[in-house]
Amino acid sequence: MDVGGRLAIIFRNNAVQRNDSGPRYLLVAAGGYLIMPDPREDVLSTMTAVRVAAAAKVHSRFPQATLVMQGTGRLVVDGDKEIRHAARQGELMSQLAISLGVPSDKILMEVESRNSREHLDEILSFPGVNRKTPLGIVSADWHLRRLRLVFSEDFDQVWYFPASEPPVRVSGMARIWPTEGALSVSRLYLREWGAIIWYKLGGRSSGR
Repeated sequence: MDVGGRLAIIFRNNAVQRNDSGPRYLLVAAGGYLIMPDPREDVLSTMTAVRVAAAAKVHSRFPQATLVMQGTGRLVVDGDKEIRHAARQGELMSQLAISLGVPSDKILMEVESRNSREHLDEILSFPGVNRKTPLGIVSADWHLRRLRLVFSEDFDQVWYFPASEPPVRVSGMARIWPTEGALSVSRLYLREWGAIIWYKLGGRSSGR
């Protein structure tokens, strides 16, 4: 079974009760996608796919909300050669959300932001969005601390919804032996804490 099929099963098994009140916009922070030789074969990273699946689940509770797929998909090589346009990641995220039952007219793409602070700046540029606009944010559980730090400065009412990846289970010597996957996770968390400290010190840009 492919990733989309597994996510569909997760979604069906975790459907939540509908509710007619809640956020006006539901922001989904992108987490990257995999570039394939043929652009038609590009796929979302597991991190991004899990966030979109979680957002579709939340949308079933707040069907009046509009999903906003946030994050640029632009990829430039050799200085100025664009091999993927800015909307590519948003397109893949939207396709998955639609396959999980989100109506296409309830999806927008914001394709310029590159980090948490820019997520904030871009949503503030939406017509009619102001401090009183109720928002929901879906991202990795470890990333929500930073998003709270950023969005609480400019919005009074924000819902935060964690999207957790399934844990990687190991056994035997793999429990104590350094592996590429474990070191990658450690690096991710260290970078996240570095970004939190940077924002607290007044920094205006950082990594995703």
